[in-house]
Amino acid sequence: MALASWTARSPLQVLPEIKRRVSDIPIMIDSGFRRGTDVIKALALGADFVFVGRPFNYAAACAGQAGVEHVADLLQREIERNMALLGLTSLAQLDHTCLYQPSTDKVPQPLTPMPQNIR
Repeated sequence: MALASWTARSPLQVLPEIKRRVSDIPIMIDSGFRRGTDVIKALALGADFVFVGRPFNYAAACAGQAGVEHVADLLQREIERNMALLGLTSLAQLDHTCLYQPSTDKVPQPLTPMPQNIR
């Protein structure tokens, strides 16, 4: 199989299957999350922890502790607002049914190991 024909799936695409396979340990994800909606999606797909680093790094560089506190407040308000829009009052209520899933003829495939001839 040529490298050009092999494509990687995003962390959010494989997260539900990872959760199914290792449901007995906490799942932590860090993949460029920047907004409250990113956090909600990851939690709805099975993550137990979502790391959000870049906005805090930028805020610290630009405005120090006050910037970091501002970003934390923004992130909290985004999560609360979007949960309210979903009609939810607790993070425990999040699951895959909270997410829009367009209809498609394509059936999701299970995780497959990377082809051996790609290194």
